Amino acid sequence: MLIPVAIAVAFVALFVGMVDLIEPRILRYRADEEALSLVRFGRFVTCRVAYVDIREVDVISWVDLFLDDSLACFKVRWWTNRVVTKKLTVLRLRDGRALICTPGDPYAFAHTVREHIARATIKADHEAPAIGVPGRGGD
Repeated sequence: MLIPVAIAVAFVALFVGMVDLIEPRILRYRADEEALSLVRFGRFVTCRVAYVDIREVDVISWVDLFLDDSLACFKVRWWTNRVVTKKLTVLRLRDGRALICTPGDPYAFAHTVREHIARATIKADHEAPAIGVPGRGGD
């Protein structure tokens, strides 16, 4: 009885290790000027979220994930490419949903996304037409 359990545990550990080794090479995050993209095999964009749609970026632990009520299962989309990780990066969107990412360095990833959000916000503010101001789209 103990041998089949040990074999099953070894198989699960091997599977998790293989996924953790292969998946980051298949699935990557790409920070463009306007959006964060989830790219498969280096060229196929699977999902994209514009920086102006991201409300905030947090780095949390697994415990925080389970204790945070705002991260209920129907509001969360998993953009994960790692199984074994200590920290998760949560992108909270303006529509109430959240994206959970597992980059190699969650703090550097969060910092990069925050910089892109700040640039996109400044760009959107400058491009928005002023209503009622002559010569600025409001005449």
